[in-house]
Amino acid sequence: MIPSSSTSGGKSDAGRGVERPAKPPACGLRAYALATKENRRCSRSPSALNSGHNREEFDCGEESLNRYLRQYASQHQKKNIGRIYVATARDDRRVLGYYTLTNGSVSFQSVPQSKGLPREYPIPVILLARLAIDRSMQGKGMGAVLIFDALKRAAEVAEISATYAVIVDAIDEKAKTFYEHYHFEESSDDPMRLFLPMHDIRLLISKIGS
Repeated sequence: MIPSSSTSGGKSDAGRGVERPAKPPACGLRAYALATKENRRCSRSPSALNSGHNREEFDCGEESLNRYLRQYASQHQKKNIGRIYVATARDDRRVLGYYTLTNGSVSFQSVPQSKGLPREYPIPVILLARLAIDRSMQGKGMGAVLIFDALKRAAEVAEISATYAVIVDAIDEKAKTFYEHYHFEESSDDPMRLFLPMHDIRLLISKIGS
């Protein structure tokens, strides 16, 4: 279970019900490539949640995340509170994994390697607020697929609206380790708040495409 929280301090659930990568950060791209190949056999690439997706059977092992997907995700999307992306089974529209993205900001003091950043203004970020995987897909690399899809979408946003980093607030050490496998690093004032700067995200994306 790998949760995170919002920039406002209220805990959310990003990453619960996902598998922990078995290899260190340096192997993240290799893990992504293998995971993508594996998941193509049984799931579609992540896409925006819509009314045609079957959410009722989703079970990641964490009821708060199951309930969010079933009861609140569509409302949040319609009201522009969050964007929800889902990976579905190839043979039907059953949701196998999902994540949510929303916008936020953090103080200068929170940012690791903050040299050159303005001290007077909030630093814009994208929050990876929830990430969860159905029990049937846990341990099969779906976490890597969802993480990198989220990062690619964040990079697209950054092209039209300034975004310094993607952040998560890990609720425990297991959560922290999960995100560190994907190169997230500690903030300056909270070891459980993790950053991945947009510069690093673009480098990762360029390597994935090469």
